[in-house]
Amino acid sequence: IAAAIRNKGADYLLALKGNWPALCAEVERFFADAGPDTCQHHQSTDNDHGRLEIRRHAVCHDVGWLTSDKRFPGEW
Repeated sequence: IAAAIRNKGADYLLALKGNWPALCAEVERFFADAGPDTCQHHQSTDNDHGRLEIRRHAVCHDVGWLTSDKRFPGEW
C-alpha cells in the first residue's frame, strides 16, 4: 500500500497495529534508540469532550533500517 501511494507522488502516514508483532517490535526498537536528528517530532493537545488528550508523534522518513516484513516471529 505504501509503495503504491509513494509511486503516485503522495505522502501518507500508515499506522502499525499489534497484529504484526515482529514488525511492531522492530519499529519500537528503532524509535526507542533513535537520536534527536533521526525523526521529526510533533505534539498536539486537545481538550474536547470532557477529557484532555496529548498526542505525541515521531516520524522517520528514512526507512532503510526496516528489514522485516514478517507479521510474527517464525513466519515464512
